[in-house]
Amino acid sequence: MVDITKKFFLEDIYISQKEPYLRPFLCKTYPKEIGIFIVGINPATPIYPSDLAYKDYISLLCDYNNFKKFYINKRLNQGKKGISRTRIGIDNLTSWIEYISKKQVIETNVTTYPTSSSRELKKINTEIISISQDLFIKTLKIFKPNILIIHGKEAFNSLLNLLLKKKISYYLMNKAEDINVIENLGPVAYIYLENHLIYVFAIRHLMYFGRTGNTFNGFKSIFYNFLQGSEHRCL
Repeated sequence: MVDITKKFFLEDIYISQKEPYLRPFLCKTYPKEIGIFIVGINPATPIYPSDLAYKDYISLLCDYNNFKKFYINKRLNQGKKGISRTRIGIDNLTSWIEYISKKQVIETNVTTYPTSSSRELKKINTEIISISQDLFIKTLKIFKPNILIIHGKEAFNSLLNLLLKKKISYYLMNKAEDINVIENLGPVAYIYLENHLIYVFAIRHLMYFGRTGNTFNGFKSIFYNFLQGSEHRCL
């Protein structure tokens, strides 16, 4: 089996000693059969070269249990709660999807540069932002997911802007503006990347998902039914 992680190089992830590592992906175990990406705007917990060596960092991205321990300790040392509302939402949606789909889910972000808040992201050098978004596109090309679930309107708009910038073919299936409406409409778009079709779902930010995701039941029902018919779409 080809080691997918070896397709990511130090120069993809390392910017400088003063900058955090870029985070191209995060998954529970070594990535194997990937069908679904959960995609946010950008990672919220920076990890620096001074925190971990490159090889240890890559290993951490493929070992979610150890990543979560590292993440919790880092947040506690910063005086924050061990687990954020967004992390709780991502964890619980991931578990639900992996249960119903029997496929491994990868977590990633349109902008792979981590900041402690979205306000901080706006202060980052545009060249670094561009490099970090190139890494997101590379991640899509390497793993070739069939489905992207974009959480948050900001992340969805960022994805569309990036596709336009990179001249990547996509088709928007509806033009609703309200994310509360969009998440209950099924696939909102599809992307055609290197002869590979990717369906795009857009939902509210996962900080609102909670432990049960009950307020997302409309989306969950639509997504479950979509997967049930996926054999006809060769997903």
